[in-house]
Amino acid sequence: MAKHNISFQTSDHATKLFSRMFPYSNIAKKFVCGHTKTAAIIKEALAPHFLSKTLNDMSKFFSIMIDESNDKTDKSCIILVRVFYSCVGDIRTRFLDMPIVNVGTACNLFDALKLSLSNHISVSVWPLCLTRLM
Repeated sequence: MAKHNISFQTSDHATKLFSRMFPYSNIAKKFVCGHTKTAAIIKEALAPHFLSKTLNDMSKFFSIMIDESNDKTDKSCIILVRVFYSCVGDIRTRFLDMPIVNVGTACNLFDALKLSLSNHISVSVWPLCLTRLM
């Protein structure tokens, strides 16, 4: 669901579908994972695991990308990080945070980024970032 950006509501239908697809399977007959359970698994188990992994990967070199997105009434500021993985020789983009920023001025976006990084990173990276910008 999360990997392909599919609505959690789809899992309500998948539960019914699996029992029809595999009518002789006891596992499929007993399988129950509606939108509430799916959301809990993703938000409470998978998200913290991958956030921890991303923060660990950011311990060396990383870059930050942000993008403001309009979604109905709330505007989100999507924060992504790009990390170099020396073990595989590859650069990968990872999700870091998505704070709500209803007024998308540069100052508000910067404050949201600063708050997000201070919530996730124990050592202040701002002196490092600002030093390299000057």
